[in-house]
Amino acid sequence: MPFDKHLVPAFVAAAALAFASASQAAISVYDSQSAFLDHVGASGVDTFNDLALSSGPGSYSRAAGGFGYVVSVVDDAGKADSFFNAGTASDTWLSTNTGVDEIVFSGFGSGVKGIGGHFFGTDSDGSFFAGQPITVTLTDVGGSSTKTVVGADPNAFLGFVSTGNLLSLSVKVGAGGSSGAWPTVNDVFIAAPVPEPGTYALLLAGLGVVGITVRRRKSRLNGGSGTAA
Repeated sequence: MPFDKHLVPAFVAAAALAFASASQAAISVYDSQSAFLDHVGASGVDTFNDLALSSGPGSYSRAAGGFGYVVSVVDDAGKADSFFNAGTASDTWLSTNTGVDEIVFSGFGSGVKGIGGHFFGTDSDGSFFAGQPITVTLTDVGGSSTKTVVGADPNAFLGFVSTGNLLSLSVKVGAGGSSGAWPTVNDVFIAAPVPEPGTYALLLAGLGVVGITVRRRKSRLNGGSGTAA
């Protein structure tokens, strides 16, 4: 049967029905890197090892594999601040110039549904500061999820996977740096989702709606007899 352009609205409506559940975003939190990677599809990692150990600008345009993003620093008044890259020459960490600053990841593409990494505190020299609580907040199209890690260290992992599009992820020390530590991030993973089996079922149901529309259209074209040529 030749393509009927009048069926396009029906197909769009069916596709919207098929993916309606995806708009009701839900966030899952993982404290294991392997578990996080098991629940996402394609992923990439940004190690920050190309950055020099020095103060940097207040914003970087970066990429983790094929996923681009922006990372910036804001102070406790919401104003832009600057980075201070910590760690070692062979393993650079992304940190801030002021303890009350937050590191904010944003600018994700529409296909990004997961982000994770190593979040911890450093001291004034840029060395790991043990025992500091780190608060990480993911915001997606449906809301926010916050996780505070007590005694975070450079080897600990925290990841978030959402069924909706990601808007931002922020990292700060405790109650805004009152402990004298600086928020620090290393090895950020950004990922696309693994399609859930239920999504395929909804898509098939949507395609079924299109099929019914096609049969009804053919019936009308044959004088409403209810039979197709």
